[in-house]
Amino acid sequence: ANPLVATLYPNNRTHYLNILHASWPAGMVLGSVAGWVLDDKMQLNWKLQLALYLIPTALYAIMFLGQKFPKSEAAAKGASFVEMFKSVGILGSAVACFLLSKFFASIPIITATGHGDLIGNSIGGALMLAAVVVSFVYLALDVRQVFSADAAVQMWGYVVRFFPPDFSPEYLSQAWRGTLETIAISAVGTLLAAVCGMLLALPASGRFGLAARVAARFVLNCLRSIPELVWAALMVFAVGLGPFAGTLALAWHTTGVIGRLFAETLENAPREPALALQLAGARPAGAFLYGTLPGVITQFVAYTLYRWEINIRMAAILGVVGAGGLGQMLYMSLSLFQQPQAMTIIMAMLMLVAIVDAASAWLRRRMEG
Repeated sequence: ANPLVATLYPNNRTHYLNILHASWPAGMVLGSVAGWVLDDKMQLNWKLQLALYLIPTALYAIMFLGQKFPKSEAAAKGASFVEMFKSVGILGSAVACFLLSKFFASIPIITATGHGDLIGNSIGGALMLAAVVVSFVYLALDVRQVFSADAAVQMWGYVVRFFPPDFSPEYLSQAWRGTLETIAISAVGTLLAAVCGMLLALPASGRFGLAARVAARFVLNCLRSIPELVWAALMVFAVGLGPFAGTLALAWHTTGVIGRLFAETLENAPREPALALQLAGARPAGAFLYGTLPGVITQFVAYTLYRWEINIRMAAILGVVGAGGLGQMLYMSLSLFQQPQAMTIIMAMLMLVAIVDAASAWLRRRMEG
């Protein structure tokens, strides 16, 4: 939309771009809320879901037409269609091609053939392939340089500097402490997320009414939509450098993911055992604990273990932004060009992930058996 506005209104692009930038986020928020509320009940197709985003955006744009906005350098520059491809790149082209494939698949003439999806996907794939080719041509990327002899010599020289790893007792002791810190960050973060996710999963599964369900799912969606690295950067500003920031970052993001999984599991759980207990005089809490929870606890533990495997890897990465653990040691080693020490940390990460994956898989097999 930026290049469209800048091309249609070249002399007054600042005003209209400000309207666009002001109305689009509001429309996205309202459309997302409407989609979460209505989609589960009405099973909306992609056209109606798109309308849920575009209608609030258009209404907000009309409201902002008479507003005065301060001029900004970014809005004043804008971008024409000629400059658009350089800005959006392959990812934006992929989204555009996907939407075009859906559009062509919905045309009545194509739908009448009985192969609408096939024809639409073929057109989208052809457009995507053309976009990739044009990207390489437009950006003048020479792939041959990556596979040239000079590039091979430089890459080999970079790899050689990582060997031999630093196996000195002092550094191995530091790596061991970093490994324990990474395990602690992932374990505590996953445990906190499991508890908070369970608390949010109960209203998100619809057990406390529609309003509580919508509110809980909105919170879960917000938590998991922010990546762990962004949470880590925010927590570093909030509580300072160290493992506490990494633990909170993993806990916030994992709560959104694991809470949604728990909620879906509760929704699909059979209600007959809990109803039978309630008819026998049990309270709702007792009916849940003895009628519903025993049937889903195995899945809860399996989901928690699976997320712990993922959080082990993420805990080793979060240190890049100062959240402690092996990641912080790796970042410091690479920043100081200490490649042998960095190789030691990389080996510790690989061993840690392999051990945790094997232990988690063994526990899940024992539970399923």
